[in-house]
Amino acid sequence: MDHAIIKQKIDNSFKKGKLRTFIYKVIDSYISGIPLGIKLAQLLGMLCLADFDRKAERLFDIAKDPERLAYWTDRYVNEIIGTASEKNKYILDMGATAMAERFVQFAQKGLPHYYRFVDNLLVLHEDKAFLRIVRELFIMHLTRDYHFVLNKDHNVRPTWMGIRLCGYVFYHDRVLSSKANKQKLARNVKRLQKKGLDEEAIRIKLASQLGYIKHTNCINFITQIKMEKSLGKIINKRHIKSPFADL
Repeated sequence: MDHAIIKQKIDNSFKKGKLRTFIYKVIDSYISGIPLGIKLAQLLGMLCLADFDRKAERLFDIAKDPERLAYWTDRYVNEIIGTASEKNKYILDMGATAMAERFVQFAQKGLPHYYRFVDNLLVLHEDKAFLRIVRELFIMHLTRDYHFVLNKDHNVRPTWMGIRLCGYVFYHDRVLSSKANKQKLARNVKRLQKKGLDEEAIRIKLASQLGYIKHTNCINFITQIKMEKSLGKIINKRHIKSPFADL
């Protein structure tokens, strides 16, 4: 995140005073971007790209500019022709005029299913060729107007393959955790077990990681690492313990 750009956004949102000075100190404490792991980082991330969100939802007002609309319409038609397969061969039968009209309708409608969490961008749409155009527009605006260095892990794929966002993988019928988070939790549980900690102590030490995982459909994984907290397991433990210490 460019410091000059984020400071300009702050100047437009906050008056001069202690709060603005404090935020400046937080930003300048990091050489590049902003410090991670603090609540202010999320606020600054949302503030920096707030105007980008509004432009993205309108598809950067392409439909209002005849010259830009003609250029991206031509790019869309060429994208369809260049990436057509046997499955979507019917689109080619529509003809170039129908394809152009299809893109104009998409441009006028904008991106009603655009979502963002800090620096994670997600767009849902029915047309893959249109999404490739949207991806190119996003990259162009983020690098040119905001000087962002983008992660190369961006792609266009169907939703049945899962939507990866904030450490979760969202499917149509379930939510799973990312492989990295599960591996990290399993390693930490194994490490604490080797140190001799009991199950409750491990659960307290790893409360944040366990809470993160439990938002997903992961009962089998929790059982495998022996961190499930079922009623039957609690009753069995109580039966094992004697009612009095010296009994």
